Amino acid sequence: MADGSERPGPARGVGRPDPTGEEELRRLLTQQLADLCGLRPDEVDPDRSLEEHGLSSRDAVALAGYLETLLDRPLPPTLVWEYPTISQLASTLAQPGREEPRRAAQPRPAAAWPRAEPANEAIAVVGLGCRFPGGAAGPIGDPEAFWGFLVDRGDGVGEVPRERWAAFDDGSPAAGQALASATRWAAVLPDVAGFDAAFFGISAGEAAAMDPQ
Repeated sequence: MADGSERPGPARGVGRPDPTGEEELRRLLTQQLADLCGLRPDEVDPDRSLEEHGLSSRDAVALAGYLETLLDRPLPPTLVWEYPTISQLASTLAQPGREEPRRAAQPRPAAAWPRAEPANEAIAVVGLGCRFPGGAAGPIGDPEAFWGFLVDRGDGVGEVPRERWAAFDDGSPAAGQALASATRWAAVLPDVAGFDAAFFGISAGEAAAMDPQ
């Protein structure tokens, strides 16, 4: 009888499929992804990226932890990003040792580089941009305006656009009461729907669930 000091591992009784086999890993991953994303197993495409199924960053970490427990061996936390489809994950995990993170070529140690003389050339800043809430004056769209905002001790708080509340108002008395008691002031940016989720590698489902601030 275990005393609780050992790390629990997945049960592997007689007659159970070997979880380290590629086909069984594919089946288990399909079921896990379906559970995490609220899908049916037959809606999961093993050659489509996990992100496209709606897997959030938090659930990706949970999936990596599940696999680590299932296989009873340490796995890199970046596993799901290194191998972003079920087919890639199953094929890689079925061959222990292949799941090490793929690293770019490392630069030589600093001591190996030849010593250079100090340069006196000027450094050119090619471009710089920003976007911050500016309160009643509107959003701050360039570094010069942001610097002036700081020097003048500007206030970025303004009235929250009315359309921001539409998603929370279902017409019920409870929603009306909650919205009536919510503050109407905050530091917000206009056109929150213009956030480019794909550019940051965020799935549409995760973007929709994020706090728009």
